[in-house]
This record gives sequence, C-alpha cells and structure tokens, in this order.
Amino acid sequence: MQLPSYIKVDPTSKTGLRYSENRGKRRAGDEAGWLSEYGYWRVSIDGKTYLNHRLVLEFYHGPIPTGMDVEHADRNRQNCCASNLRLATRSENMQNCTAHVGSSTGIKGVSITKDGTYHAHVTVNGKRHERKFKYMGDAIEWVRATREEIHDDRFLRHR
Repeated sequence: MQLPSYIKVDPTSKTGLRYSENRGKRRAGDEAGWLSEYGYWRVSIDGKTYLNHRLVLEFYHGPIPTGMDVEHADRNRQNCCASNLRLATRSENMQNCTAHVGSSTGIKGVSITKDGTYHAHVTVNGKRHERKFKYMGDAIEWVRATREEIHDDRFLRHR
C-alpha cells in the first residue's frame, strides 16, 4: 500500500510510523498508530486499519506477496524497525514461535499425555514429525535435534 503524504516511515518511532503533518487531533511528529489487544501496532488510514509492521516492510521492499507473513525476527510484536522485519511463509513464521501459554510442560513441541508419557512433535510445511517418550529429557532432546535437522536456520527457535 502507498502511504498517504501525511504519514512517513520513521525508524525512531516505536510504532515505525510518524505523522508528517497535522491531521485532526494528530500533530506533525506524533507517532502514528495504537497498540492492539494482540500486541501489534495498528494505524487507521482513510477509515481502514493496517498493521504498522506490514506497512514498514512494504515501504522498504515493495508489496507483500500473497500468502506471505511479515515476521518479527526478535519475536517482539511491537518492534517495527525495518531491520527486525522479514518475509516468511506461515510455516517459517510458526518455527519462530514460543511454546503455547497453556503448554503442559512449558517446552515448545513437548506435551505430557494422560498415561504419563511425553508426546514430542515438530511441524514443517504441514508435515508433522512426532514420537512418544518415557522421559521428558529424551523428548526435549529429540525435538531439538529434529528442529535443527529440518527447520530453516533463519527461523530456528527452541524456546
């Protein structure tokens, strides 16, 4: 999307964007956007809401191809610095995620089953690799080794 003349990309802004002229209540120099309930910076342009990180990436690299995500390399959704943003497939973006908040073990890719064994899994491009283990340490070791074998190094994240 082409940014309107009253909004500029600004690496010194925590939102990644800044107003360049007065606009209603907004003054030239104000940071553009608000923090959404999901932790992403958003901005309204001509009545439509956009994610700031997508606008910043498009400013530097052009249109985002259909089906691609804009990923925060450091996993900080609020860091809209261009050097922290990169294109990623959904699979690559998910490789860089942390363990789910409700994880039974707190370890990404490892859960405890009802029978007390540990279920370990790693997914890449829709293909799920999984095994069961008696000991959590063995499950963690297998998940780490499997990720290192099949994940793209740029997106590899164990925690």
